[in-house]
Amino acid sequence: MKNALTHRTLYTALLKLYPCRYRQAFGAQMQQTFLDQYQDIVSAEGKVGLAFWWATLCDEVPNIIGQRVTAWKEERRLLPPHVATHTQKGRSESMSETILATGIPGLKRFATGKVRDVYELGDALLLVTTDRISAFDSVMSNGIPDKGRVLTQLSAYWFQQMRGQVASHFLTTDDQTVLQWLTDAGVTVTDELEAVLAGRCMVGRKTQALPLECVVRGYLTGSLWNDYVAAGGESRPVTLHGIRLPAGLRECERLPEPIFTPATKAETGHDINIGMAEAAQIIGEETAERLAALSIAIYKAAVERARQNGIIIADTKFEFGTGSDGELIWIDEALTPDSSRFWDADSYQPGRSQPSYDKQFVRDWLESSGWSKEPPAPVLPPDIVDRTSEKYREAYRRLAGQSLLCVS
Repeated sequence: MKNALTHRTLYTALLKLYPCRYRQAFGAQMQQTFLDQYQDIVSAEGKVGLAFWWATLCDEVPNIIGQRVTAWKEERRLLPPHVATHTQKGRSESMSETILATGIPGLKRFATGKVRDVYELGDALLLVTTDRISAFDSVMSNGIPDKGRVLTQLSAYWFQQMRGQVASHFLTTDDQTVLQWLTDAGVTVTDELEAVLAGRCMVGRKTQALPLECVVRGYLTGSLWNDYVAAGGESRPVTLHGIRLPAGLRECERLPEPIFTPATKAETGHDINIGMAEAAQIIGEETAERLAALSIAIYKAAVERARQNGIIIADTKFEFGTGSDGELIWIDEALTPDSSRFWDADSYQPGRSQPSYDKQFVRDWLESSGWSKEPPAPVLPPDIVDRTSEKYREAYRRLAGQSLLCVS
């Protein structure tokens, strides 16, 4: 028994080094393989020797897991269609269920956004981030596996990284703490509900949300590049959204300084880029100036952190609310692949579009698909779904410095 416990403890620790979809798919089989392979290496006292640890960590376990992954992929390739684990039309094979909608009996729904389902939780809000993905003002009919977990856990990472610089609505993303909140609110927590919510929930304090998207741009890309070209910026200086930009900048070139380009928040349809003058008319001049300064400060701090991990944050979008004392509070999400453009620093080259770890990959495919950008949106092909999911997970891994939290 002591030997088996030692084995299982090491097995659990080592297997966490591998993608959670593989762990979920063959965890039981791998544990038995692990136990069988190394039964003879444990000493009589039940302690693990250095040779066992070294071989396990550096050679044998990776080899065994690699073999099992290959076999497991082949097994799934040969499965008949009705046996595959996907649960939505057009979705590729995936090792985790894709969540497109939620419902929590006993909780009042506060709002339903393009991606998040938000519920009342006393003096707080429960934000459940689904795997829905939107582009060009339309929500796709199929989602992206693990997307909600990436957005939730990456937001939690940034809120905590920046807590000394800016107040946020973040209270917790710990699953057990969230479930306790639900239980205290009178919700019956079933195994099914727990599985749906795992890894994708954040409890945040309530604020009075401000009706602006706070966009900070450090590079000339996206709609700003389109506006720049349309205004003749390639040959002469131009003023966009009240900001003077020099002539001759190239696509994706770094701007002299990050700029603040707010946008109106639209419940439906496209957000509209505005200037500081228009923002001041909506929320007041003082608040607009505070938002601009705070947004740029967060962006600059995040850029430095991300650059250490080989990621360029080209631009991002923040949302803020106010507390009862008028304090500005960072809400919603934080520097995610949905709200930001993430580029690989090593392959960055101005004058062209950049490989990215964000939603731009889906936008690019939609642009090339011939879609009119009017509902209904086309179903995303399996390879686009899979590659987007990998990009989101890679963004989390590189920015947070760890693999996405696995949930069973």
